[in-house]
Amino acid sequence: MSGWVTWCEASRLSGWVTWCEAGRLRRVVTWCEADRLRRVVTWCEAGRLRRVVTWREADRLRRVVTWCEAGRLSGWVT
Repeated sequence: MSGWVTWCEASRLSGWVTWCEAGRLRRVVTWCEADRLRRVVTWCEAGRLRRVVTWREADRLRRVVTWCEAGRLSGWVT
């Protein structure tokens, strides 16, 4: 199990990348503390499956984008 944490305090931008090398599973979380904006990206390299979740805590707005690169499948939920 390996993990990286990178951030820039000046711009309040933070990012996390965590993954398990065995399952090729990765998760990325980035956000700006100022406007409570968050973006979550999860994917499995083997199946080329990706899921993107973006939301703003203030207005409870969420957008979900899921797709498979092989089949070009996409979906949105707002």
